[in-house]
Amino acid sequence: MNLDLSNKRAAVCGSTQGNGKATALELAALGASVTLIARRKEALEQVLSELDNSRGQQHGYLCADFSKKTDLELKIKQLTEKETVHILVNNVGGTPLERPPQRVERVPDSVWTRTLELNALAAVRFTRQPVDVIDEVLC
Repeated sequence: MNLDLSNKRAAVCGSTQGNGKATALELAALGASVTLIARRKEALEQVLSELDNSRGQQHGYLCADFSKKTDLELKIKQLTEKETVHILVNNVGGTPLERPPQRVERVPDSVWTRTLELNALAAVRFTRQPVDVIDEVLC
């Protein structure tokens, strides 16, 4: 299959390692302009330097902590006000569980709540605004 994503903007969450990084690299190789989104600026800059820009893509990044609702919402607004997001990759995940790991019966509800916030609600929050923008483009 020959897929050309030229003139498309992709926003990839959790894009500094693992599946998120691999997805960002592949989307750039297919011609998309990629906005990397993660917490660590140094890691974002490293991945940014690895993205293919042979088709004139304009890549960028946003530092955002998905466990902080207000930070996340502000960053999403910044992104969607200046760019139309055509492709959204929700790749947020992690666990704020204490190190070393505790036995499950000893983990307090507050830790489980933070884990659900990060792994489920952050993806929902991130999807809301770009979906509104995508709806406007498609309708």
